[in-house]
Amino acid sequence: MKTSIRSLSASFRLFLLPLFALAATHGRTANLTAVMVFSCDSDGNPAGDFVWDTRGFSSDFYKIWLTRGVPQGEPDGLRAPFINGPDWGEAPINVPLEEGRYQFTMFFQHNGAWRAFALHLFFDNETVAQISAKAPLRTGEAIPPFSPNGARLTYSLTSYPAPNAPAAGSTSVTLDRTVELADYYVAETNVFLLDRVSTHSARSNGRFDFVGTLTIVAGPGRPPPPPPPGPIKLDIHITEVTVCWESEANRTYQVQYSSRSGGREWHNLGEPVAGDGTTKCVIDKLAIGQAARFYRVVHVP
Repeated sequence: MKTSIRSLSASFRLFLLPLFALAATHGRTANLTAVMVFSCDSDGNPAGDFVWDTRGFSSDFYKIWLTRGVPQGEPDGLRAPFINGPDWGEAPINVPLEEGRYQFTMFFQHNGAWRAFALHLFFDNETVAQISAKAPLRTGEAIPPFSPNGARLTYSLTSYPAPNAPAAGSTSVTLDRTVELADYYVAETNVFLLDRVSTHSARSNGRFDFVGTLTIVAGPGRPPPPPPPGPIKLDIHITEVTVCWESEANRTYQVQYSSRSGGREWHNLGEPVAGDGTTKCVIDKLAIGQAARFYRVVHVP
């Protein structure tokens, strides 16, 4: 047998291809990031165009100052320290909402006789309200009911001075958890007779304040996404190999193989093949799990 004119190799193995699912990032906390109140009509539309909010220097609207607790409750929001302020630049809030009940008392400067007030709540730094409610002014012991506000044109956190966004139309929202407004009212100044704030600071100024309250109930966080599945095992078996070469006329060729486990001993694959100047091919059919093979083509007398 003469020296080989071509040598080929092929390897046959079990391939384990791990396919991994990408786990999405999932937040676990909603945040109350702004509160806004404005004078409204019975349908929740702005009336009188007067607005109070918790924005800082980005708006010149009168400010809302918040304490923990409800009026005459435990804790008593009428006497509790403010959570924002005392000055205009410290009016913004950022209250994380884990599962539970959150009660706030609102103080803001009285500026006229309004018959109803609308409430906007903003979460996670959104600029358009995600919870909107409206209620008649509380004027005595009776607390008027509140309802969702679906007015088409109200205020947002980009409004100044004109309304530019719809109300949310709902008193609940689903974020990373469900958040619901459970209580809300604004009381006339003669209900509590308190002076704790002025237009742009949490300091008294000799004028009684509007005092309101709101209660937020945050539900359990949405469950985290399931863990990604384990690696998916794919058994890929190559069970047929085709060895091809360009033949020459008047030459005879023999395809041979050698098993890696059997050293470099070469074995004939099939019968000799006569060349005629065309491409010749020999097929090797392999059993599943068979050891790797190397191939070569030699010419023989």
